[in-house]
Amino acid sequence: MAKTLFEWDYSDYPGAKRYPHLFKPIEIGNLLVPNRIKYAATEENLNGLDGFITDSGVAYMRERAKGVVGGLCFMQGVYMDEARKGQGYVGQAAAWDDKFIPGLKRIADAIHEQRAVAGFQLMDCGRVGAVEVESGHGPSTLPQRLRIFKPMVEMTNAEVKEMVQQHIDAAKRGIEAGFDVIEAYTPPPIGSLSVKEARAAWGENTIIWINFPETIFWQGKEATKQYTKELLLSDPPGDALILGFTEMGTWGSILNEETEVVFKDGTTAIMDAIEEYGNIPIIP
Repeated sequence: MAKTLFEWDYSDYPGAKRYPHLFKPIEIGNLLVPNRIKYAATEENLNGLDGFITDSGVAYMRERAKGVVGGLCFMQGVYMDEARKGQGYVGQAAAWDDKFIPGLKRIADAIHEQRAVAGFQLMDCGRVGAVEVESGHGPSTLPQRLRIFKPMVEMTNAEVKEMVQQHIDAAKRGIEAGFDVIEAYTPPPIGSLSVKEARAAWGENTIIWINFPETIFWQGKEATKQYTKELLLSDPPGDALILGFTEMGTWGSILNEETEVVFKDGTTAIMDAIEEYGNIPIIP
């Protein structure tokens, strides 16, 4: 049975009268969220240069949490490597060590004070990282298009496995800090951590929000549908898994009619797979 963190009454809210569906509760994993509103993780650059949470960062998130009136409120993405190659902007929060947990807890507590659901984002920035160091890391040396970004160093297999562990450890720190939802990591073939492995590491009570690997779209509509089917069936009963997209993926790279068709076919294939195989409870 889904757990209700906070009770809300929207009967006097003008927005609830105009958009009633937006203010209906929804079950996500073991949580009953009072509405369908989400404040997404944004770069507010208010944390210390050492990655620690600041008073201004806490105050900012407290105000943002007010705006979702009981919905989902996500803090900015945290970088997870001590070498800071995954750090994407100055003032980004860190989660590569247990010493950051007390500060992260202040953010979760501030969101909960406003009776909202607290979200925690994992974010290794890859090609757009390394803002404070000489080089970034990634699966290849393919550079970012903009010249302001640092040169890339291709990761070894051992470094890829280390990054997987960094995601697992950082997520556990977010849970310990009191966050209710963890987002977003990318499963294979972009990442190396499968949904099944993530679930085993983070537990059945953690809501996992994944970034769909849109490179799958280039394999065609049927392959995308099959991949989505396998993704859904890998995490039964399916009520604690959310599929998301990133603005940095295929959508950000639509340059012509071909890429537009690829994106539209891919998103259609995902919707078809969810319609056919995504009914809760999912039975593998």
